[in-house]
Amino acid sequence: MAIAMTTEPEMTPEHEAASKHWGGLVFFILTLLALGYGIYQLSEAVADREVLPIAQLKIIGERRFTTDQEIRGALESGAGLDSLMMQDVAHVQRRVVELPWVDAVQVRKSWPDGLTLFITEQQPLAQWDEGRLLNQRGELFTVPEPALAEPLPLLQGPDGTEQRVLDYFKRFDSLLAYHQLELLELTMSTRQAWKLLLAPNLELRLGREDEIARLQRFIDLYQALPAEAKNKIAYVDARYDTGMAVGWLTENDTE
Repeated sequence: MAIAMTTEPEMTPEHEAASKHWGGLVFFILTLLALGYGIYQLSEAVADREVLPIAQLKIIGERRFTTDQEIRGALESGAGLDSLMMQDVAHVQRRVVELPWVDAVQVRKSWPDGLTLFITEQQPLAQWDEGRLLNQRGELFTVPEPALAEPLPLLQGPDGTEQRVLDYFKRFDSLLAYHQLELLELTMSTRQAWKLLLAPNLELRLGREDEIARLQRFIDLYQALPAEAKNKIAYVDARYDTGMAVGWLTENDTE
């Protein structure tokens, strides 16, 4: 029985090269199509993110005077918040820092739809004349109605002297507190002369020279007095090279 045999034609080098060429071309086209589809899907996802609203607002930081409701109200005023991707962080900071008790704000985006605020409140150290408050950097700020747990010392002086008055207050207060004396008020006049009010109601005039030396001289004298005499002093004028002038309360003042 005869068996028929067929022989496939041998592929020439030209045919092999053409096959590789078309195979590579098809692979390249498929790769481009896959890449294009991936880019399309990514652009669709980004577009969706751009229109998604901010759904979570996290507020961090110890606060005594600023509520979450006030912060949310500041952010929602006007045009409100944009989507997370489109939201301008600096714009959020400006809105929140305008609240009376807010000193500083840091804003961080939390993907996919959250915003985190780090709030630092003002730390009032003293009252300033005209109903304003002074922070630890000697900067003035104004609040509608200060709801302070404890009364603050009152500082006064010409405009632009806030930092200097605060620095002197710290120096005077530190020395007085060491001797169990409380400084209630400190005033610097336009002539840069210092006047202090000590608890319960003693006025001390230091002038504008050798303030610390004069204050120490007053402390030495005051501590040497009996309690009965201390309670009768209205003011002490220490603006002398040696000695001091003492004004005494009258009977009407003590009634």
